Formats: sequence, structure tokens, C-alpha cells
Amino acid sequence: MVNITIDGKNYLVNEKLSLLETLQSLELEIPTFCRDNRSEEKLGICGMCAVSIDGTVTKSCKTLPTEGMVIDTKAPEVIDNRKKLLQKYIDNHHVNCLVCQKSGQCKLQEYCYKYGVDKTIPNSLNLLPIDDSNPFFIIDPNKCIGCGKCAQICRNLQCNHALKLKTTDGKIHTWANKTDNINSSTCVSCGNCVSFCPTAGLLPKYKHQFRHWETKTVKTTCGYCGVGCQINFEVKDNVIVESHPILVKPNVGLLCVKGKFGFSYV
Repeated sequence: MVNITIDGKNYLVNEKLSLLETLQSLELEIPTFCRDNRSEEKLGICGMCAVSIDGTVTKSCKTLPTEGMVIDTKAPEVIDNRKKLLQKYIDNHHVNCLVCQKSGQCKLQEYCYKYGVDKTIPNSLNLLPIDDSNPFFIIDPNKCIGCGKCAQICRNLQCNHALKLKTTDGKIHTWANKTDNINSSTCVSCGNCVSFCPTAGLLPKYKHQFRHWETKTVKTTCGYCGVGCQINFEVKDNVIVESHPILVKPNVGLLCVKGKFGFSYV
């Protein structure tokens, strides 16, 4: 255990946990796109978790706490760094929030609102092709921010390697691994990548039109097999419109294709 200072308060913390894990355990709000706490792999791609450590802006997910460390999570240089990162993401993003199904649940939208970041260039991006080959979801590289979270989940939690990060015309985005489209890859359509995409880079093929604020959440247990996966159904007008895994045992945020997309039987 080591003594550190966070935002002017002293804490005794575990030196084996990353600083981001420490801050999250103290329920301090630290923005992040790429971090998935279920995986031991620390990508450190998005940079949003950076804080001021002894006066230097540093990624908290890549840093272990040391004795006497002084951390400031709200320093002006930290806020400025977050704003610059968000500006980069939103300026390279296909912004059509008025009709985007992820509106209201998009972390990029949420963070841009919180930090007062708006698009500063005309929305005249050369749009990349959308992969809609999978029967259950689409891959839209124009909405992807290249955080790599989906590929990490596929690789480390689903134990598959169906997704990768790819660079097209200077834009980093997710795409099918070793093939032209996701349907011809090793993808098993579990949708675990879709469940935790922070934007609309991965999006279900919705059968019903809805906005997330129009729905209510109903917690239930998946009835397909005996595992007992925990699910939150989004319901509009007494119709289930989407399924989300819950981060509790036994499934800890994972589902199979039946639990994620096959809910119409209910």
C-alpha cells in the first residue's frame, strides 16, 4: 500500500492497481472510451483518462501509483487535454445525431456535451463504406473513433479474433479481421462488441424505430438455456426493442447471439 494525494485529499491505495482503477474504485468520474475493466489488457489508445500527475498530464490507465504521488483530476491542463481529444474525435466523426439510433447513449455525445465541445468543420467527410453483411449488426467506420474496445472484447473476452483496427484514408476504425466483411470472418454474432461500443460504430439492426429515452428498462434472466444470463430489455409500447447484458454474474456483461438479438420470442 502507498500514500497518494488525489485532488487535495490523502488516500492509502493498492500500488498494484493502475491509477485509473484506483480512481474508479474511489468513485471519481474519469472519462474513457477504450477501457474495459473485465480485461487485464490496458490499451491506452483514447487518452481520455489522462490526469495531472506531479504536474504532468499522463494516462492513468498506464500508470501505477507510487508513494507520495500527487494527482489532480480536474487541473486546467487536464480539462484542456480532454477537450482537444474530443475535438479531434468529433471533427473526424460523421455527425448525424438527429437521426442516429445511438443518440442519448453515445459516450462521444455525452462527453462533448459535458466539456462544451462542438464540431468546428463542415460535415463533408469522405464517408467510408459501411459493412452491413452481418444479419444482426452493422459496422460503420464513419462513426468509429478507433478506441479498439470492440476488438479487445472480441479477442480477450469472447476469445475470438473477428475484429481489428484498420486505417483507411488516414482514419483509424474497426473492421473485420483478415477478410472484407464481418460475415465472412470468424464472427459468431454474439454482439458483445456491439453492447459496449461507446459510439454508433457498431450498431444493432433495429426492427423497431425508437429513441432510448422513450423506453423503459426491464431486468430479467435469459430463458434460452440454464446459464442464467442477466439481461436488461429496453421496452417501448410493451414491445422489446433492444437487449443489453448486465455486468453481474454469471455472464458479467457477455451474451450469446440468442440473448443479444433473439429476444422476439418473449
